[in-house]
Amino acid sequence: LKSYILDCENVPLAKYGGKWMRSWINDEDLREELQAHLQSLRKYVSATAIINYLAQLDVQQHFKLTKSVSLAAAQQWMENCGC
Repeated sequence: LKSYILDCENVPLAKYGGKWMRSWINDEDLREELQAHLQSLRKYVSATAIINYLAQLDVQQHFKLTKSVSLAAAQQWMENCGC
């Protein structure tokens, strides 16, 4: 965590399903798609919009996701995306 504070690009790993993984938001393609989707919503941008977008079957298949994200994660992503 200390290294993240010193360098915000050094994202800490999270334990998920017994494996240590980086956040999905570090996937450049996913981040760009998500930003484009949020821009299309204009004033209706919310953490729930991220959850709903990532819950779509075609999005999950494209990015090889098995589920959406939690509300807390979606809120953090909004901060990281500058929303």
